[in-house]
Amino acid sequence: MRHRRAALSGVASWLLLFGLLAFATPAWACSCARIDPAQGLADFPAAFVGTFIAKESSNDLQAVYTFEVEQWVKGDLGPTVEVRAPSQGSACGYEFAPGQRMASFLRVEDGIPTGGLCQTMDPDVLLRATEPMTFNGVGPPHLLVAGPFTTSAHLVLDADGGLLVPLGETPDGNAAGYFDYPRAFRPCPGGRLIVEEWAWRLDVRDLTTLEVVSTVDLHGFSDHIGLADVECRTEDASSILLLGDEWTGDRSVARVYEAVPAPTPLFEVPLAIGDLGPTVLVLQDQDELGADVWLIADDETGPLLLHRIDRGDANHAGIVAASEIPTGGTVAVLDIRYPSGAGTPRSNLTLYDTTGAELRHRTFEAEMGSLEWLDGGRLLLHHYTDTYGARISILDGATLESVAEVEEWRGSRTVADGDLLYGVWEGHLDRVDLNTGVVEQLTVFSSPVYGPLAVLPVGSSAPTPDTEPVPSTTLTVPPATTAPVTTTPVAAGDAGADSSPLPWIFLGLLLLLGAGATGSLIARRRQERRL
Repeated sequence: MRHRRAALSGVASWLLLFGLLAFATPAWACSCARIDPAQGLADFPAAFVGTFIAKESSNDLQAVYTFEVEQWVKGDLGPTVEVRAPSQGSACGYEFAPGQRMASFLRVEDGIPTGGLCQTMDPDVLLRATEPMTFNGVGPPHLLVAGPFTTSAHLVLDADGGLLVPLGETPDGNAAGYFDYPRAFRPCPGGRLIVEEWAWRLDVRDLTTLEVVSTVDLHGFSDHIGLADVECRTEDASSILLLGDEWTGDRSVARVYEAVPAPTPLFEVPLAIGDLGPTVLVLQDQDELGADVWLIADDETGPLLLHRIDRGDANHAGIVAASEIPTGGTVAVLDIRYPSGAGTPRSNLTLYDTTGAELRHRTFEAEMGSLEWLDGGRLLLHHYTDTYGARISILDGATLESVAEVEEWRGSRTVADGDLLYGVWEGHLDRVDLNTGVVEQLTVFSSPVYGPLAVLPVGSSAPTPDTEPVPSTTLTVPPATTAPVTTTPVAAGDAGADSSPLPWIFLGLLLLLGAGATGSLIARRRQERRL
């Protein structure tokens, strides 16, 4: 299994992130950093699990949201609570359907509770965070799972989702673990070793003993090079490739590096959005006219245009995903076209060999959200639906015919184990039998866990600590009735001091973002012409 990421370049991506986090307005999507439940319960005066009832707008910027409380996890504001938050979901206001179960942390300022989308989390995860971590695994080690916080940074589970042991504390002095946890697992050929991508290092782990056998130090490298992808090319992990994107001050430069024994540049490539496959590089480009997928076999042959989708009269046309099968030799490209005006989006799945010859093609009259290679040469496609979660199709890569359909699957990161598919979403671990379509909810973690995932080989042995580890962020919250919080009813129309910041600051950030993105695009075009 591989899960690839698209990356914005350099300064432009930081400006975009900062602008969306700090100055989001109804015209722009809300973007939030995830909250560590233990830290949230320490920092916020109140938190609850409840059901959304109604929303009453107080002005163009603010609204009052009413919730029926199922349980106060911290504080006690009564059986119902009225919370002030931005009126639009795009400005990080609440977005719930009436009757939907949810959870939120609250601030209480001058007796008035305030919240919003960025202070919400899965209700079951919040409830689980109030209990001590339980090591309830009974089977042999079967799964590696990682998440962004200390209580979920690196876990070993049995096949039924029971927690066996964490693999140690996160380094670099970050107590929350948010900036250093495994972002990806990259199995090496042969399946005995795995490369773990951390923020400042690469660990090579023996999947039989679960011991780290070698490390590549990325301090001083990843501080200024954004990692877009990692690939283990040899069975003994003697060759690990990195795809990096560096902002040089006036343009973005993408390079492929050999990581062992230390990052050494091999050659420059047109882009940094791509896939370091086992035999080729799969790169993507996108502009106002359409989107391209390029192949690079090595630094001498140069880029080969593999796939082109023109915008034409469509409202939008772009690449959803492009990736080489982990065993090598076949590249899958998934694109999508949104028609102008009313109409159904059309998704196209095309398979190529690494010489650029088209092998197979299939069109879906539906909106596809992602593509993943599974073991056995199978492909997983997510269909967008109107409900939370997504329908998935499992296709035979040799025929592109469907071999399994699952109507409700929420796994954002998945890994196949024969005919079983494991997936994590927020703080949940689910498993589906691809023969029957039956989904099991295996585990609710005590903090958001959303991958990556890896299956361990038979015969793996979990580390045995001298004493049962107790994570530093374990927190038991006192009963809600012990700490009631006094509030003042929210008056409709009283935006007070919570009104949105001046839009001129955000406008300035957008101008800087536009300049950075334009410069990056021009630099990429020049680089393509040189290649």
